[in-house]
Amino acid sequence: MAKLSYFVAACFVAAALFANPSEAQHVYVSKDGDDVNSCVQVSPCKTFQRAHAVAGGSYPIIVCVDNSDFKIVTITRSITIDCTAAGGMIQTGQTAVTINGAGIIVELRGLRLRGLAAGNIGVNFQSGSALYLDGLHISGFRGGATSAGVYFAPVASTVGELHLTDTTINDNGSGDTGGGVLIVPQSGAIANVSILRAKVQNNSFGIAALGLSSGGGMRVSIVDTISSGAVNSGIVASSAITPFNMTLSNVVAANNGTIGVISDGSGGKIRMGGSTVTGNQTFGVLTSLGGSLLTMRNNIVVANGNDGTPLTAFPGPGGAPLQ
Repeated sequence: MAKLSYFVAACFVAAALFANPSEAQHVYVSKDGDDVNSCVQVSPCKTFQRAHAVAGGSYPIIVCVDNSDFKIVTITRSITIDCTAAGGMIQTGQTAVTINGAGIIVELRGLRLRGLAAGNIGVNFQSGSALYLDGLHISGFRGGATSAGVYFAPVASTVGELHLTDTTINDNGSGDTGGGVLIVPQSGAIANVSILRAKVQNNSFGIAALGLSSGGGMRVSIVDTISSGAVNSGIVASSAITPFNMTLSNVVAANNGTIGVISDGSGGKIRMGGSTVTGNQTFGVLTSLGGSLLTMRNNIVVANGNDGTPLTAFPGPGGAPLQ
């Protein structure tokens, strides 16, 4: 029996020694937690920042035990924050989540970010490899000139990915600036963005890809998404110097204060298929300064102040394009 006990103990030791070092460690936050704790499940921390600091492993996961305000966090390592089961939020008059670490991969799930009309940015991506946003609700970030729900600005001469899924972004941006989702790659950076099943509503601008710096590029795919009620335009791709390619599939741009969809500048193209542009106050679709809009011939552009620039049909079989 003693030999068997020694054998079992040896197996446990071996398992610990040869465990996969990349296996994610889980750490926990709770409204009843304390930041002097170790953040294990039976002794959770109180804030995301403390959990971020103590988590081990290459790709740790911070789990929300309950629904509470876990305070602002700056992320400098690959990590996941998962609040899908219990809820979890950040309420702040500042920036809620800042991501700034070379090559890191960050995933945020099920969070509610509230700017209380004074916060600057909900999620501010400054540097990293990839950002995944799944099931977030981001609202009320109206406190600065570039206030936004999501501000995606990969640092110069890098490639950054944004994957935004099943997320609601409303009431962000101030006046003629800011908006729901701002994509602003820095000099020489490439921004690869996919947006799926998002609701982007009542922001200053809805979704805007802005090539403000030289070099690099923007590749943006928006699918099954609505951008409505913006003070300004619903969907914008604008650049005279940064190449951009934006694809819209089954997208609705409706009831925006100025333009539904605009391609501005000679940097690239917007391609539209199966999308609806309606109820926008000045123009439905518009090109300016050499921008181009291409159609799959199956869009509906109707009941806008001015339906706008006729879309250029993709080369193919004859027949008048639907727009």
